[in-house]
Amino acid sequence: MDILFYVWIGILIGSIVIEAVTYGLVTIWFIPAAVIALILNVLHVHIAIQIAVFAVISLVLLIFCRKFFLRFVRVRNNKTNTDLIIGQTGVVTEEIDNLKCQGSVKVQFQHWTARSEDDSVIPADSLVEILRIDGVKLIVKKKQ
Repeated sequence: MDILFYVWIGILIGSIVIEAVTYGLVTIWFIPAAVIALILNVLHVHIAIQIAVFAVISLVLLIFCRKFFLRFVRVRNNKTNTDLIIGQTGVVTEEIDNLKCQGSVKVQFQHWTARSEDDSVIPADSLVEILRIDGVKLIVKKKQ
């Protein structure tokens, strides 16, 4: 066995390991290409042909199959508990004043630091709508 046999085995095993770890269709294209190149190596096909076949198969799989596979492997963003408060109503427990960097809101039995979306001052005991979370602060607007 020549050195290229071990190169194809290394590419095959390395691609399988990387794909198993990342699960992002990063090296899956090299797996069938390495298998075919390995078979060509065992059949004693010229090195240039092995490399060309590996490159062409990898490129064709990458170009034509990526969109198809991504439909089945699509990563879904699952909402966390904090994301569930977006759109909820909260009560201002400390006046919200962006210029003074102060303000807090109680929503679902939790106290959060809060800032108003439009830099308006929102007095304590007002009802606010949670628009989004920016770091550890709620971005809110006064409820009408």
